[in-house]
Amino acid sequence: MKIVHISTSDKGGAGIAALRLHKGLLQQNVDSSFLSLFGSGTGETNSEFNINPSVQLSNLQKIKRKFGLPVTQVERNLRMLKGIKGDYEIFSFPFSDFQIEQHPLVQSADIINLHWVAGLINYPSFFKFIKKPVVWTLHDMNPFMGGFHYNGDKIRNENNFKELENELIHIKQKSLINFKGLTIVSPSKWIADYANNSVIFNNYDVRVIMNSIDLSVFKPHQSQFSREQFNLPVDKKIILFVSQSVSNFRKGFDLLTEALTELQLGNDVLLVTVGEMPYTNIKNSINLGVINDDHLMSLLYAASNLFILPSREDNFPNVMLESLGCGTPIIAFNTGGMEEIILTGFNGILSESMTSKDLCAAIKLGLNMNTNFDRKEIRKFAEAHFDMAKQANSYINLYKQLI
Repeated sequence: MKIVHISTSDKGGAGIAALRLHKGLLQQNVDSSFLSLFGSGTGETNSEFNINPSVQLSNLQKIKRKFGLPVTQVERNLRMLKGIKGDYEIFSFPFSDFQIEQHPLVQSADIINLHWVAGLINYPSFFKFIKKPVVWTLHDMNPFMGGFHYNGDKIRNENNFKELENELIHIKQKSLINFKGLTIVSPSKWIADYANNSVIFNNYDVRVIMNSIDLSVFKPHQSQFSREQFNLPVDKKIILFVSQSVSNFRKGFDLLTEALTELQLGNDVLLVTVGEMPYTNIKNSINLGVINDDHLMSLLYAASNLFILPSREDNFPNVMLESLGCGTPIIAFNTGGMEEIILTGFNGILSESMTSKDLCAAIKLGLNMNTNFDRKEIRKFAEAHFDMAKQANSYINLYKQLI
């Protein structure tokens, strides 16, 4: 049984989650390959392959470009967006210059497992050419939306983007209308429900299989030792926030800032942030910059009393699984995958509403009851739900059914 995973990147939340599934399958002796457009080139396994992201132009295309005409699909996409004002995280198109369906790994596979494929899959040609089962693992909502990747962006930009969004939905519908061999997998019931109710995926089988983490890496560590690795004080309560970009409205850093301003952190509490952070006026806070090492992140989770996850929308964030794997409780909003995993009083606290006021109350409660969280039990919960072998075997059973 040959499986090929297709992902635009092996980085970012979606790429990391996809790569973890691939590695979990390899550990179960499955013939699994990973094909990406933008790979990190780490070479961790001998079954990861990168597509050349450059597009070779013909002489005619080169002449057209001299006259300012769009010759690549990226350029045509940008032209379609030109003049449309909006505030959104990302907007992508169901078109691509790449013919991934012609790749030898795709042609030889028994099962094709799509992941986050914006800019890589050309819907009209891909689903016309492929004659074998396809599993599509959802990392956001884009596969069953037009160009947006989360519903919040669509709602905020509906007036300006309605026509283009509907046009792209129609193109996706038309591309898939005769394709029967598609099964949808979502790590959260939240996004699975959206997929089931969409006009694109409402006729397909939608299943829920949780993502996984390497529990031998994301594990509890002794708190004092962990803090010493980052020169963090051992006599303070530490709350942790992690994000690639705080400018992303969906990630809710603005709500966290308001909540902490209202909370007025005392000298006995320290906010530690990881990622590209602009200047903030939050007292008693430090930024550790970007950390790309899983082992270092494991130590940082273990060094923290609470992990704050204030996303307005999120499917099944890796950081949630990683924090719980290290035994660290989480404060989050009652939405997305967080609602399904975080149990108030056991492995964290869910804010009653998506406001800075209630987030502030949840953080305050979490700090007050910190010693009541049983980190060993939180770790056991992670072992029961996020084990890589468990996820891999669930996919293996699905693959066998489809073959």
